[in-house]
Formats: sequence, C-alpha cells, structure tokens
Amino acid sequence: MTDSPEPDSPQDPKPGTGSTSSPQAENPPPVPSFFAELKRRKVVRVAITYAIAAWLLMQVTAVVFPQFGLPLRAARFVTLLLASGFPIALIITWAFELTPTGVKLTKNVDAAGETASFQVRRNWMVIGFAAALPTVIFGALAVYFYFGRDTTPASLPELGSIAAITDERPYFIGTVSVLPPQMIAGPSENTAFADGLNKEVLTQLSAMRPLDVVSSASTPQPGDPDTSSGAVGRFLESDFVVETSLQVSGAHYRVTMQIVESATGRHLAVESLQLTMESEEEPFLFQKELAWEMALTLYRSLKRPRPPSAASRKRLEQVVGGLTAESKALQIRFWGDDGNTPDASLYDRIMELTGQVIAIDPGNADAHTDRGSLLGHAPFVGKANFLDENWRQELLLTLKRAVVINPDSVDSQRNLGRYYLITEGRPSRSQPYLQAAVRLADAAPPYTNNWPYYDLASALHQTGQSVAALSVLKRAPQEPEMDHINYWIDPFVAARRFSDALDFLQRHAPRLEANDDGSNALTIAHLRTDIEVRWTGDRAGFRTFLERIETDSNATAGMRSRYRLAAGDYAGVLRELAAVDPGRDPYAPNVIEMPLHQALALERTGNPALAHSYFRSVLKQYSSSPMAEMMLQRDPASVYATMAFMHAGLGEVSEMRVAIAQAREAADPGRSYQSYLLVEYLNALAFTQVGETVEACATIDQLLSAPAGESTGSILANVSFDSLHGSPEFQKVIRQHADQLKDPAVIEDLFALSSGEDVER
Repeated sequence: MTDSPEPDSPQDPKPGTGSTSSPQAENPPPVPSFFAELKRRKVVRVAITYAIAAWLLMQVTAVVFPQFGLPLRAARFVTLLLASGFPIALIITWAFELTPTGVKLTKNVDAAGETASFQVRRNWMVIGFAAALPTVIFGALAVYFYFGRDTTPASLPELGSIAAITDERPYFIGTVSVLPPQMIAGPSENTAFADGLNKEVLTQLSAMRPLDVVSSASTPQPGDPDTSSGAVGRFLESDFVVETSLQVSGAHYRVTMQIVESATGRHLAVESLQLTMESEEEPFLFQKELAWEMALTLYRSLKRPRPPSAASRKRLEQVVGGLTAESKALQIRFWGDDGNTPDASLYDRIMELTGQVIAIDPGNADAHTDRGSLLGHAPFVGKANFLDENWRQELLLTLKRAVVINPDSVDSQRNLGRYYLITEGRPSRSQPYLQAAVRLADAAPPYTNNWPYYDLASALHQTGQSVAALSVLKRAPQEPEMDHINYWIDPFVAARRFSDALDFLQRHAPRLEANDDGSNALTIAHLRTDIEVRWTGDRAGFRTFLERIETDSNATAGMRSRYRLAAGDYAGVLRELAAVDPGRDPYAPNVIEMPLHQALALERTGNPALAHSYFRSVLKQYSSSPMAEMMLQRDPASVYATMAFMHAGLGEVSEMRVAIAQAREAADPGRSYQSYLLVEYLNALAFTQVGETVEACATIDQLLSAPAGESTGSILANVSFDSLHGSPEFQKVIRQHADQLKDPAVIEDLFALSSGEDVER
C-alpha cells in the first residue's frame, strides 16, 4: 500500500513497506494465492453470514406470509432475490473495502495502513452488510406484497357458476386434497389406523358431489420435501388442502383438520373432532364412523366460504325437492297401514332416491333418517339377513350419521336406540338415545306416537328398571292398543305389582273388547290368568283357562300346547304340537322351542329314548342353525344356559356343569338384566333335572331376592320344580319369600300335600 501510517500511530512501519531507501523496495513481495486473497478481503466471511441470514429469512417467509394472506408468488420472489443477491454481495466484498476514509477499491487499499481497532470495526461492518442486505430485500418485498395484495371477494374464483350446474351436480364447491394424518401422540400401531383413516376420508368425500377429491396416490406422503400447504394445493391442482393430525389416548381419538385455500395460502378454518371407541366396537367400523364425521365436517366448513350461488341454490332446491317428494310418496306406499307387511317392491327405488339426495346434499337430515328407517326393515322384506355383518354395519353407520346430522330428531334418536335394543340386544346401550327421543317428544307437543315411550320402557324393563319403565309409559300420549299391551304388563309383573297389572287390564278391557271378534277378549283373559297364577302360585288357573279355550275358535294349537305344558298335561302337549301351524299361529313354538317341548312331554310320558333324541336335536340346533348363530352374537349366556338344560335332560352332568359355567361367565346383568334372570332360571331347572337340590334352591333364592325378577308364585306353579317341594332347602327358600304371594298361608297347605300329610293340618 502507498499510504504511510498516521503520525500518531504507535506502530512503526513494517520492514519493506515504510522506506523507499530500503534494499527490499526493489524486490516487491510475492503475489498471494487466490484463497488467501479471498480470506484477506473477507469474502468467505460475507458468504457464510449472507447464507445464514438468507436461510433464516426464507424460514420466516414460509411461516409469516400465509398468516397475512400474502400470495405464494411473494415467497417465491423473496427466495429468488435472496439467491440473486448472493453473488452480488460477494462481488462487492471482493472489489471494495472499508477504510477510515471511506469505501475504496481493494487495489488502492493497503491493509497495513489500518489500525487494529479499525480492522475490528471493519470486520463487524462487513458482517452487518452481509446480514442487512437480505433483510432489506425481505422487508421491502413483504411491505410491497402486503399492501399490494387484493383482498376483495371478487378475486376468488366463482366455483358455483351457472356453467357448473347440472341435475347430477347442482352445487359445486371445488377440489380438495387431504394430506395423510400426522401422528401427534399414541401407540405406534396407530400409524396403520391413520393411513386407513386417510383413505376412508377420501372415499367419503368422493361420494359428495359438491366436491372433487384428489386421489390418495397423488397426495404427498410423510417424509417428502416439506412445502407450504398452498404450494401443495397448487401442485395437486386442488382448490383446498386439508392438513390433519391424529392424537390417540386409549380409546379416545382426537382429529384436528386445518383447511387452507390453495390460491391464497389462507387458513380458512381449524376443525377438531373427538370420538371414543366403545369396548365392543369393531375398529374398522369405528374408522369408517370417524372418517365420515371428518368428511361431513370438511364439507360444512368448505360450504361456509363457498355457498351456492343464487342459480345453484335454485337448482339444488328443485332437484333435492323432486327426489324427496318421490321418496316420501313411495314410503307411504311402502309402509302401508300399521301392522301390514311393507311392500318390498318399492324398497330398492326408495334406497336409490335417498342415496341420490345424500350424494347431492350430504347434510340432508331427512334423507339420512328415512334411509336408516328403511334399511332397518331390510330383513323383513327379504333384502338382508339378520346375520349379515355388512348389513348390520351399514345400518349402524347410517343411523349414527342421522343422529350426527340431526340430533334434535325424535326418529333419528329412536332408530339408533332401537338398533342397540333389538338388533344387538344391548338395552343399556340403547337408553341414552331412547331417552333423548322421549325428551324431544315431550318438548314438541302434540306428539301422537307412543313408540318412543314403548321403546324406552322396554329398554328400562330389560335392565331391571321396571318401575322407571312404568313411569315412562304414563307419559305416552295415546291409550295402548291390544298389540302393545305387553309393554305395560311385563314391567308390572317384573316389579311384582300383580294387583296393579290386573287393575290396568280391568280398566282398558272395555275399550279393547269393544267391536271385537273375540280375539282381544281371549288375549286379555290369557294375560289375566298368567298374572293371577304368578301371584297365587296356584296352577289351577291354567286348567280353568284350558277349559275355556277348548271351544274358543280364536284359540290356537300353539296357545293350547303352552297351557297344557304349564298344567302338566304332557299327552295333550304332544297332541297340540302335532296340530300347530307355525306360519299362522302367533303362539307357535319357534324352531328351538318345538323339539324342546316335545322332549319334555315325551320324557314325562315314559318315552325317555325318544325324548333324548329331541334333546340332542336341540343341542344340534344350537351348534349349527342360523338362529343359534344370531343368538350367540346377541345373547351367548342364554344359549349356554339352554344347552345346560339339554345336557341335564340327557343326564350328562359334567357337560351340564361346563355349560352352566359358560353361561354365568357370559351373563352380564349390566347389559341385559332380563337375560341374566333367564339364564339363572334355566340353571335352576337344569340343577333340578339332575337332582342337585342344594344348587337348585340356591339359584331359586337368588332369583326371588332380585328386586325385579321371578315371583314365588311362578316358582310354585312351575311343574318342573315339583320334585323340590318336599326338600327342606326349598321350603326354607319359599317361606323366606312368602310375602310375594297373594295369600302366604297356601304355602303350608302346599307343603303338607307334598309330604303326604293331611291338608287340614
């Protein structure tokens, strides 16, 4: 360098640079290498500092710009300018240096003329320049794009334009892509659940005609290069991108969905869902349920910023209204008069119409409710089988969807409750929905349908809450018809309120028997007889009723066979069973009861060999018949208890004990209290059959001690327990529960007869 040091510099000139008279002046120093020169001119330092600053600013751009609605091109432009500024910063650093007197060309600057303090200041100024340049570029572009962005609604594409309107798609929102869920928390095995959930969501969305869906095959997978949601949407050519996350804690599943508009990168909404998988629920069925709720939530969220245009709304109302009107008209014909068999020929067309409405208008509550009601009757019109798991899953999902869409509908809540009550045999699970249906019916007078009250009363009765069931029935808006009278009688009897049951029949008999052909009068007499015998313990009432139905034209062979069995007329049982017409007789034994009744009658008429063949026939039915398969699914405890009774009839004591153990293990009074009572009643019969008196009496005591169960009179009136009457254990149990009888004094007379003593005593 040609400049000399400052006069007050504490440093002396370096050898070879301070005096021209030095011998070394004639021999200049060697030229430094290129890399040494890069280091001396601080080019490497500037490059590193610039790269770090630019990288940080690009990260800030990716996070901040979408929050302020800046377009995607703004982020791209920042990246390009920062990249373009990099070589410019290096060139400036190579060509110029900062000196105490200003910026000068490097070739005119001699580093030796700098003070140590200025060298330090220059180093910091170089770093500041390298960091400030990309920051200025970023800030200027951010301000420009923020104040220059177009925020008017007119800038959004009109997706629901008239050109898109058709009868198949009267309303169109746009195209959506759903990214695979990110697991936030939960076991590693839930990754497979998350993958399946994503595919199921896409399937559900693709069935919604207002949306077009990007297939999962073209959706970026976890681990791919990360980009903004808006960029992903533009790459996939979708109008919206949905980012999902899944959090699992035990049986609780929480899904969060962030909806991003691809064109602007804006976050339109954040939706969260939380569902709990029941202990008995199939995981894949739960996955479908969760996926559908996700799809419906997305549809509703996207519909808010993109509602149908006036033209779309008009066409939508016309198309949906026409399909609904045809469906309602066909449903009236399908259901016909109350009590008639539905018209199966209309089933397929109604299902097609409701399916079209749901596809066009996914949130249509009436279509979901109507479809669920119809689907529930599919087995009754030959369109499904009760054992068909696919039908059951479709029915359950349809009914749940109706409740999600329209929780304030009496029919939606009742239909789902009836599914659990009847199809699955889970009265405790049905109660929340049936209670909701009754509350809605109470709050919307005048409600003229008794069915919500009947269904809830039945569920309460089956879970041992018979008094609560009677309370619900009192709120029913209509007087009971003959076909529905047992909804009242069953809880009266279970609560051992026999006097109230007889008063109820007495009060309603005149109305029900008016203009009657005699069938209602016969049914009322049958109910009255059963109640009186359960109350008195005297089976003479059975014989009196038998005398009446011998000449009653409304009585059937099935009814007579049951009364002869109860009265101990076993020869008459065999005679009546031979005349039963299962297709027309409402009292006819079912396919399992028929051989069972035959076996009991044959055994007691002295034909044990043939009786055993019928017992084995029942066992075979329970191991192979479709009805047994259905019963094993709904109520396995009752199946095992019945098998125990069959083994007892065959004298197979060890097999009986195994079946009783299985029945008691499967019995769940919390799920169905009445089923639990039936199991123990059958167990008591099995113990009695093989002569195990102590176990039989202990089981009977358990039944009579239950708050709502068998009565002392029903035990005394059952001929199958006659062999116990002389045992001290049985007499002790009966005396302990004598208060359940109309006249407890009959106990001593009965036991005197059983011991051969004179009745007078």
